[in-house]
Amino acid sequence: MPALQRQRKNSVGRQALKGGAAVIPNPQIPLRILYEDPYLLAVDKAPGLPCHPLRSGESQTLANAVVARFPQQAHLNPAREAGLVHRLDNDTSGVILFARDAETLQKARALSQGGQMRKIYLARVEGRLQGRGFIDFPIAHHPKSSKKMIVAKNPAQAKKWAARDAETRYQALRLEASVTLLRVEIKVGSRHQIRVHLAALGHPLLGDKLYGAKQTASRLYLHASEIILPHPRSGKKLRIRSPAPF
Repeated sequence: MPALQRQRKNSVGRQALKGGAAVIPNPQIPLRILYEDPYLLAVDKAPGLPCHPLRSGESQTLANAVVARFPQQAHLNPAREAGLVHRLDNDTSGVILFARDAETLQKARALSQGGQMRKIYLARVEGRLQGRGFIDFPIAHHPKSSKKMIVAKNPAQAKKWAARDAETRYQALRLEASVTLLRVEIKVGSRHQIRVHLAALGHPLLGDKLYGAKQTASRLYLHASEIILPHPRSGKKLRIRSPAPF
């Protein structure tokens, strides 16, 4: 597929509202720690759990659980993000990073946005997809639905929709009767990138009704299984894994 050369922009994703009170602690939400040091915290996000609140008083998010265990996270800016370095879609599970101070947060976000943080996922898709491949369709907000993204398949569409560059690499790990387990890797990442890219190939994620999945599933079959990055303070290679749930 021909790459369209366009300037990268940061992922919009699920944006926090500016201002307001700090995140409300919620110790009732389970919190599984995958990695911890004085500067970084990696936790295992459950499927269906938002990363952070959007409104004052909201308490059923991962950030609320993090603040309950680590109260100092509530004082980091931007408001309501509790030091969140990057995001996962609500229905995606797996490893996600929080910084524990403002300087580390700035450096870690620069690594993520600069493509120096490798993000590896496991995905189950409908149909049989063999070998490995590379998808580089630019991605834009869907012109008719605020809930969806859309791929631009030619330069005219990319310009019309102000699409962002996006690159997704995949490798088939296991073929089943009507489903394929994939290893998927992205670096920068845009909202719904893996979901919309694989759907554009005709292989939507199992359970992803928004992007055309037809088979019934108990969850969205996308899991952030591994993050690899230079530590934002020491520069040493850091690899953090989350056990596969499927």
